[in-house]
Amino acid sequence: MKKIKIKNKFIGDNYPIFFIAEAGVNHNGSMKYAKKLIDIAKTSGADVVKFQSFITEEIILPNAPKSTYHIETTGPNKKQTWMELLKTQEISKPMLKELIKYSNRKNIIFLSTPYDEKSADLLDSFNIPAFKIASTDTNNHKLLIHISKKRKPIILSTAMSTAEEVKTSVNLLLKNNVKDIILMHCTGSYPTKLKDSNLNVLKSYKRLFANKCLYGYSDHTKEFINPIAAVAIGISAYEKHFTLDKKLPGPDHRMSLSPKELKKTITLIRETELALGSYKKKVLKCEVENRKKLKKSLVANENISKGIKIKNHLITAKRPGFGILPSKIFEIMNEVYLKLFEALEVQASRDDEDNFNDLLQYFVAKEVINSGKEAFGKTNFVGTNLNEIMAKTNNRKALWDKLNEENKKLPRFKQKSKTKLIMEMEKLIKEDKNGEAKYGKL
Repeated sequence: MKKIKIKNKFIGDNYPIFFIAEAGVNHNGSMKYAKKLIDIAKTSGADVVKFQSFITEEIILPNAPKSTYHIETTGPNKKQTWMELLKTQEISKPMLKELIKYSNRKNIIFLSTPYDEKSADLLDSFNIPAFKIASTDTNNHKLLIHISKKRKPIILSTAMSTAEEVKTSVNLLLKNNVKDIILMHCTGSYPTKLKDSNLNVLKSYKRLFANKCLYGYSDHTKEFINPIAAVAIGISAYEKHFTLDKKLPGPDHRMSLSPKELKKTITLIRETELALGSYKKKVLKCEVENRKKLKKSLVANENISKGIKIKNHLITAKRPGFGILPSKIFEIMNEVYLKLFEALEVQASRDDEDNFNDLLQYFVAKEVINSGKEAFGKTNFVGTNLNEIMAKTNNRKALWDKLNEENKKLPRFKQKSKTKLIMEMEKLIKEDKNGEAKYGKL
């Protein structure tokens, strides 16, 4: 299973969601604001605080018109060009150096999205642990190749891109020896409407790039349902813009989370992770007591005399669940003596690793019973030495072979989990000079 390490954080299916608190350009060029954003990201529980790095002249033409989004958020100021607006949001080299230093002091990972090659080189000179590539550059192959040479993890956003563009860009990074890629689904609309979220794209990414990438979601919605849904789908990273105050001047403040909303979002993600829990279906510790009392055991419907074959009408299932599992009913009805199984059930119940030992013990019982030795109908099986069982078994080697076959399918548990039966088995093998050669080690 793929995992990626960014600084001191592991990212992948078996690790907590890598939360990127996107400060972006919400510092408004102010060192004071930028440091406050770092503080908020840290206290909210984010793993990363991320800014944006660019040299305005490197990324935009002087006559480039403002986008509708920028006009809506900053007003139709005809005297201020888009280039002039971006100029106010640049992070200088001294400012960058101080913010990295401050983030290190606060023990939070610092990242910044480079929008041009020179900015990428500057970030690399400060030993930034990973690179985020914005959706505006998903298909900017020149920048992708330049950054790939840094040999660091790449977080690639994919808004406003076709599936073919995403596929081409991922393959380009892989071809250029980028081994660690986090592919971020994103919608380039600010804010994004729920109907335009299309979180199922994440499932498509998993099919298209199986085992090649990790997957994440860069969220621009106002609602709180998307982080929950994205985590449930199976993301490894989540990114969200935040600000000090939504009323501050600038393009991204209005669609960003407030400090309280940022903390709420992170809490929702952590609670969703907790609720999702494990992939493994098993009896949980919190269920053990209720399993014993609420599950059922096989019991006799009426008094059964010794030697009577067990028929369907003689057995039923009732609470509590201390005894024989109801699922064993067909084994019991197959000319199996109830007393024998009752004794085995008692012995199995003393072991915590019931899935392992219960199977072995029942397997022994079935082999003994199938040997046709009806004498066991009069035997108290609890504490019976395995030698006695083996003595009454027609084909000892067949039993060992089957036990070994079943054992190979099962997980290995610690020595202390072995029951008396298993230890007796090992003893018998050791006593036989050719035992291990014949039957192998249990």
